[in-house]
Amino acid sequence: MPRLSGREREAKMIRQANRAASVGRLMLGQFNTWQEFLKADVLDLENLPRRQLKSGKTDVKRRLSPEIKGFCSRNFRGMTKSKLSLLYEDIKAFRGLEIPLKEFEKNYARVNRKVLKGNPAHLTVSISLWGPSYISLSKIGDKMDGNREIQA
Repeated sequence: MPRLSGREREAKMIRQANRAASVGRLMLGQFNTWQEFLKADVLDLENLPRRQLKSGKTDVKRRLSPEIKGFCSRNFRGMTKSKLSLLYEDIKAFRGLEIPLKEFEKNYARVNRKVLKGNPAHLTVSISLWGPSYISLSKIGDKMDGNREIQA
């Protein structure tokens, strides 16, 4: 695998953080359109001036990374930016994701038990713009059919 230049490493780090943040915001119901969700992939980071890349890298380290870590620790066990970035790709491929909880936990991370409180272990995780199926992963405060929600 060829070595990445500083510009390429910075662009990769920013893109991964943007994708992870997009997944978190989608789960919190902060997007109204898929175009908003997909903005993480639209930016041509590799061709930005180096000064902007360095500024973006600093912003990721100081602001975005702690927010992502907090979101992950409140709602998951073992979730990382790279796993959220992978989840982004899977959601993007189908404009949503519907997957059994056991498979979700095998592929990405375990969901904290307090998020699942009162729901069966055989539930289906549904992530979309239009709301949840069994586990509420889209809006804080919405409890649909006794489902629990991801915490901000």
